[in-house]
Amino acid sequence: EAGDSEELGIGFGQFENGESSGVYLAEVYKVKMTVVLRAEDYEYIAEGSAHLIAAYHGPENSVLSGKVLRVALEDSAEAGDSEEQFIRSVMMRLIGSKYADPGTPVPCTREFLEALEKRVEPVRKKGKVPHAIDKERPSILLKQNFSASFGAGSWCLELKPKYYLTARSRLLPPELSEKYRTAFFEMLFDRGAVGAYNPADLLSGDRVRITRAVRALWESGHKWLKVFKDGKGFSTRADVEAQISSDILLEEAILAMEMNKELSDHIQMIQMKEYVDSYGAKLILDELLQRFNSDRGAIEEKLWNIYMNPEALTSLPVELVAYETSAQANEQSSNESFTKAKEGLSELDDQTLFGFVADYMIAAVAKDLSIMICLKQDETGSWQRSVNVVDLGVKGLDKVDEWFTRDSELTRKFKT
Repeated sequence: EAGDSEELGIGFGQFENGESSGVYLAEVYKVKMTVVLRAEDYEYIAEGSAHLIAAYHGPENSVLSGKVLRVALEDSAEAGDSEEQFIRSVMMRLIGSKYADPGTPVPCTREFLEALEKRVEPVRKKGKVPHAIDKERPSILLKQNFSASFGAGSWCLELKPKYYLTARSRLLPPELSEKYRTAFFEMLFDRGAVGAYNPADLLSGDRVRITRAVRALWESGHKWLKVFKDGKGFSTRADVEAQISSDILLEEAILAMEMNKELSDHIQMIQMKEYVDSYGAKLILDELLQRFNSDRGAIEEKLWNIYMNPEALTSLPVELVAYETSAQANEQSSNESFTKAKEGLSELDDQTLFGFVADYMIAAVAKDLSIMICLKQDETGSWQRSVNVVDLGVKGLDKVDEWFTRDSELTRKFKT
């Protein structure tokens, strides 16, 4: 149970060995508090490729109730203190502080992480367990449980808006016309056929278009729309329909998105910080790796310094050569195009190249975040609604290679 200390200020880690407990002093509400973490108090909610989310279901606790643990998986990008700092310094400033929770880094023991993994392993979907919990991490993040914001009786829809922008360069070769007439994610959605879901509709602020997007996600049964009740996820649409009409639930979610157009505008603004596509980002990263003797750590460190210095995150003029070279690179049919692109990049200084990469990586966060729409009907029949965002952590440079490969596959598939 949590015990308050009279001393205010930032806390520090203290550990107590034990299979499922880690005792710490942390900055929680600016008050030093001692809290025992017990694996048996947590239940699995969901996971992605980088993190697992477990919700607190233990005895009433002033610190832990209504919170989740965001636990890093092996081979994921750095979490804990750095993730909290990035969200606080960069994403909350861009997306709006009222929509996000940076979390509180919590020191933890290996024993606790082992016990937590043992507890959640039976309920993880075997086909979707890419990595084990990273038990070498010194901390995890304690965050608001937006899937149950209103307590008992809360419904929550988790939506992934994803990426909708099309290329903006006039240099696109004709053979790629189909790719750049269609929103990128419409093609990605069905991996081979243009899907019905266009993220631009979800973020439009227009009721008709939002309805089209939400309905397309619901009908597809895809993982980019998940439904929770009291923080626990449903496996199928039929399970949801057994408890509530999907028409009612989706209508309230659509209304919540329409009422929060400010958030949609902010997400689009961040996505548009990207002045190069995956091809341009790949070329720029290759150029930086050449300059820094393939030292990715040094490049990551310089990017981190930019993230932590808001004044360094200034917009760059679109007409800079690096933007146009990304379109040249898309041709892939001419070695001469790549040669010209690389020559253009070699003329730019480090600061300019790092600026492009930083903006690209920040835009990538906005493409991969989740919108949490929490709903609850009261005894009068009225609905409470709240909208928040999660998954705002910094992306690793390895994502540049991943997105380049994925985009290349789509380019080949959709050539006309």
